[in-house]
Amino acid sequence: MNTFNFEDAIADTIHVDTTGEDTKIRFDGQTLGFVPSSNGPGYSITNDWNNRHFTIGFDENSVLYHLTREDDDDRRSGKGDMKRDEFVAELYGYVRFLAHPIHEDYVDLELVGSFNVEAAREYLKEKGVIEYTDTGLTVDNSQKDDLAEELRNNPSDSGELLSKMLDPVPFDEIRESGEIIFVYPSYDRVDLIFLYPNEHVGVVEAGELSNRLAEGGGSQIMDHVFRSITSD
Repeated sequence: MNTFNFEDAIADTIHVDTTGEDTKIRFDGQTLGFVPSSNGPGYSITNDWNNRHFTIGFDENSVLYHLTREDDDDRRSGKGDMKRDEFVAELYGYVRFLAHPIHEDYVDLELVGSFNVEAAREYLKEKGVIEYTDTGLTVDNSQKDDLAEELRNNPSDSGELLSKMLDPVPFDEIRESGEIIFVYPSYDRVDLIFLYPNEHVGVVEAGELSNRLAEGGGSQIMDHVFRSITSD
């Protein structure tokens, strides 16, 4: 059995295989699969480096989930059933743990950006970071690292890139925009802004968010997901 951890997970090339009904992410000879459920809305997260998988399904009234650990011969590990509003509240709590809520009145911003996915895709294709083929999407992390270094050394290029990828939204209009996540770039960092209820938002630096994802609290489901794909 292979070992896996988040620090060593980034390979030179990552390929997202979309040729079948399921989606497979391949890197360094390892595969992480997202398999649709055969008996209703939902999916399983499976991998080939341990004997675990996480399954989640949805029906009209509830969310069903369980973490299967065949290595312990315990198919009931992490089993649960929660109402839809409980599920939403749990994931909301997970995001709030990573981006602590503050009142909008304390956020001194005039403009933020909403992410333009199409513009970002075209830019990354042009730079050779991503490539679409008949079998799916390939991400070249060496090209990505070269691009990141280039942008760090040329702040003007970084600003031009962000202007292409972000559509400006006045901060006092974010609740009418239809988006829930916004971006605020500055000279030395990029902040993400999450829209919360009751005139609150969460603000977190993008790098900090990615570093803290596996440590986020407040969600039993997310804990099961991470335990299913790690070696701990």
